[in-house]
Parts: sequence; structure tokens; C-alpha cells
Amino acid sequence: MQQTFSDLKTKIDNLLKETSHKKIVLILQDIMYTLLSGYVFKIQGNKGFVTIDPIEIEAYFFKEACFEDDCVHRNEKQKNNFGKLYVHKTKNNHLKGGTRKGMDLCLSDSESYTLAFLIRSAYVNSMKNRICGPSLLTDGVFEELGFDYKKYYNKLESQPVLFKEKKPEAEFYISTRINVNSKMQSSLLRMVRIKDNYFTGLKEINKLKSRPFSVV
Repeated sequence: MQQTFSDLKTKIDNLLKETSHKKIVLILQDIMYTLLSGYVFKIQGNKGFVTIDPIEIEAYFFKEACFEDDCVHRNEKQKNNFGKLYVHKTKNNHLKGGTRKGMDLCLSDSESYTLAFLIRSAYVNSMKNRICGPSLLTDGVFEELGFDYKKYYNKLESQPVLFKEKKPEAEFYISTRINVNSKMQSSLLRMVRIKDNYFTGLKEINKLKSRPFSVV
């Protein structure tokens, strides 16, 4: 049975209709919650599928004259690329290296806006293999895939990766994004799903007691 992702697409439709900065942030938080609580990313590698179970993500949204987040890369691969991953690149479209590596899940289905979620931390193939930090996570995923990062990153980017998966109950936290220096640096656009005490240093932490998001 083909997956429709109607839950995500309904939220994205609401996002694109909204003009209030505050309500846009709330919808982005709602999308992050949906991804962390009900989705994984599966990539076909050289030896089978590699599963990324995200536990820490950040939201990046750019829509002209509506929500202009100047931290968004706005790479062409981040537009009209729903359900696929984007590997971070420079303004000249060269792969980023070293500690600047990273991967985003793209949820834009149009050329008119950018909507991407940086995967900061995740379980890779097993809850015993938790990788924290965008660069380390990128390296770990490519190692599990058996792909050479520079030669075959396009093998990762070309695949639809979004899959629904029920997950055990967990606690959720929100904070500002890490190392962001922009006009939106105070917006709470980072979310963490946590089952242990690893993430104890979140900035401006707010514990999410339940599903606290509602956009009127």
C-alpha cells in the first residue's frame, strides 16, 4: 500500500497559508513532533537498507515575503523534493566537508518555498547506535550505506526515504537552534525526542508534557 503522508501534507498546507510568524513557528514545531514521533528514513545501501530514526532535528523554512529565514541554504535540492534527503553544500554547490557536513530531510513539494529539517542526531539501524552531531551522523550513515561520500552522495539524495513507523513513548523538548546567528535565532525551532539523560544542556528548554501544539 502506497504511503500518502497526508498528516504531514495537511500541516504543510496550513504552513503555506499562514502569515503570522508565531503561528508558523508553532506549525513547524508540530511538523517536527510528527517526524520525531512517527517517521523514520530508510535508505538503500550496498548491503541492504539503512534506517535513520531521528531524535534531534531543526526546522528551516523560507517563503519569500512571508517567513524569510536567512539561515536556510535555499539550495535547489531543498525545493520540490518531498521525502528525500539533501546533503549540505556550499553556495557554489560543492559538497561541504569536515565538521560542516550535514543532511536535511526535504518536505517542499514546490519551487516556491524551501522546507527542510536538519537531522542533528539519530539512531542508525539500532537504538544501540546513537550518533549525535550533524557531521558525525553524516559520516556514520555513509559508512553504514557503504557509499563513498564524495563520489556517491547522489545515491542517497535520489531516494525517497520517508516511512511511517510507530515509536515507543518518549519525552520531547524544544529549544533554539544550535550555532544560529540570525534574525530568527530566538525562535524555538529545534526539537529532541529523549528516552535518557543524554540531552541535558538544551538552550531555553521547555519540556513538552503532551501534544501542546494547536494553531487556531
